[in-house]
Amino acid sequence: MRNRLIIILLLLIAYQASNAQVKARLEFPYKDNIHDYCVIPMEDKGVLIATLSEEVTDGKRMLKTEHYDTNLKLRSNDSTWVDRSLEFQEHVYQSGSCYAILRKVGHTLWGPKMVKGGEFTVVSYNPEKHKTEILNGEIPHNGTMDELVVGDHVMVFTSLMKNLDHIGLTDLSTGETKIIVPEIKGCKRRSLYVLENTVTDDEICSLVRTKKDVYLVRFNKQGVQNSCVNLTSDVSQRLLTASISKKGNCYLLTGTYTNHKKKGEAQGIYFGKIEGDRIAFVRFYNFLDMENFTSFMSNRGQKKVERKKERAERRGKELSMNCLMASHEIKEYNGNYYYVGEAYYPTYTTTSTGFSTTTVFNGYQYTHALLAKFDAEGKLLWDNCFPMDPRRKPMRVIRFVATEFDGDNVTALYPDRKMLVSKQFRNTDGQVVQDRQKEVMETDNEEEDVKKAKDTETAYWYGDNFIVHGTQIVKNNQTGERRKVIFINKYSMK
Repeated sequence: MRNRLIIILLLLIAYQASNAQVKARLEFPYKDNIHDYCVIPMEDKGVLIATLSEEVTDGKRMLKTEHYDTNLKLRSNDSTWVDRSLEFQEHVYQSGSCYAILRKVGHTLWGPKMVKGGEFTVVSYNPEKHKTEILNGEIPHNGTMDELVVGDHVMVFTSLMKNLDHIGLTDLSTGETKIIVPEIKGCKRRSLYVLENTVTDDEICSLVRTKKDVYLVRFNKQGVQNSCVNLTSDVSQRLLTASISKKGNCYLLTGTYTNHKKKGEAQGIYFGKIEGDRIAFVRFYNFLDMENFTSFMSNRGQKKVERKKERAERRGKELSMNCLMASHEIKEYNGNYYYVGEAYYPTYTTTSTGFSTTTVFNGYQYTHALLAKFDAEGKLLWDNCFPMDPRRKPMRVIRFVATEFDGDNVTALYPDRKMLVSKQFRNTDGQVVQDRQKEVMETDNEEEDVKKAKDTETAYWYGDNFIVHGTQIVKNNQTGERRKVIFINKYSMK
């Protein structure tokens, strides 16, 4: 009898641990006068939900902003009219304010596509003052607008014009936009590729890659170039992606690299430090040296890679695996640094019509994720990889995995259709201590089940809380009624 009670108790504990806890929920009827929307977590200030109306009046749509607190209770709302051609492109929460950028969208045979150049609208919201401001600007020279960063009333972005990378700079007080061209002596303009921009105390720092090297280019807030320094003159590896963050009087640098001179697929990750105008150190780590990096493959595939690796080592060489990796910004916790990357590959569909064959891009398939911990000197303390299958193939590179730190563990959370998957890694050695397999994305009503979910996105919010949003088909088990909704769930990991 006692053993039976213990078994029942353990099953109850396991059941509670395997189900995500929905602390709060918002629902909006799908397509109920909602043309487009975006959800912006604002840490402990709550969440901002911006929507564009489906209904058009005199060529304009209603733009509504709603500020909800951390319990998803409405704090304030506002509305204005914007041109019907605008849709949400990107959004950020930085420096205590929200920024949502709207651009004109055209339509092609394969769906919506951002129009180059032209007008844009910035919706800024201050959660402390409950104040919404609208700023209109224009991108010159038929350019694009990607990879936004904001700081000290300045918005910086990467702009592709005539297949050449430029840097865009918008004054958030006036809407005036400038296009900056990095000047690197001895390098042809067509070989420059902007890896990342960041806004610090009094300047804009851009990492610019050429065919061989990566340069740190500094601009003032007016767009005047102050300096240009080669960071990789003594480095044989080619840096493919980069994330830069300021730490005291230096910068920390992380991303992916390759040993190949031309191909754009990564073979590992790196961690470096920039002091003044030089690299103090940069350390490289091969993907195949990472724990469980090939775990997404079949057993046969993993054994094949291991045999190739062993043969290469016997010949004194290093085997590499080419991979596309969506890197997150590096995170700091208790003096250590954490890298998160998500591996993916492009997919295509082929259709034949008569004597012609058409191949069309069909989104990115994600396969697995990498979590690594470094100390302040770039030494790899531990790493781990885990398979992921969000069952959604986005048309642009996004980041599904959200991470959170609680001292003893690192939690990684990501969606899988109507499910939610979470893993906890021990902070001392990176071993998995809890694996919550495919938890159901619940509603806040025990009489309802989620039958389908689509376009689900997950983001760390604050404390032990995450925010998950997308669309769902929900069934009421008592009445049999089904409804399609846009949902926003607050999940707690405790």
